[in-house]
This record gives sequence, structure tokens and C-alpha cells, in this order.
Amino acid sequence: MEDSSADPVKPLYSEKLPGLEHAKCTVQGCRASASLSTGRFSYGRGQWWLEVRCPEHGCYWAQKDEWFSLIVEILKEEQGT
Repeated sequence: MEDSSADPVKPLYSEKLPGLEHAKCTVQGCRASASLSTGRFSYGRGQWWLEVRCPEHGCYWAQKDEWFSLIVEILKEEQGT
């Protein structure tokens, strides 16, 4: 899925999310090899987003389809279901 900027509200945090790799920084021409998730996640614009940090340009919000099931699992654990 294409990266996009999000405007999430009330970010949550999970110990299971830090370190997930996101291959592309949102800054055009960035040469960093990869950005890693910080563990913060939020829902906005109809989908779940993770905060990721580029070593050269700082944090931004990103979305990948394969993160969705992990986020749902985390939310179910928090609710005790």
C-alpha cells in the first residue's frame, strides 16, 4: 500500500510494535535504508497507522496492510477478548 500522511488522534502504545520495518521515508530522495516503528499507533482516515522514525528525517505516520492483524490482536488483548 502507498504511504500517506495521516492525522491520527489519541495515539496508543504497545510493546509489541516497536521495531517493525517500514522501507520508505516520506521525504522524497531520502537515502535512509529503513524506518522503524516507535510503538505508537492510532486510527485515522478510516485505517490504522503506525508512527515510524526515519533516522534522517524523524517521525511520520505510515500504514501497511500486514500491520492490521497485529494491531487488531493487540486491541483484543487490551479488551480481554
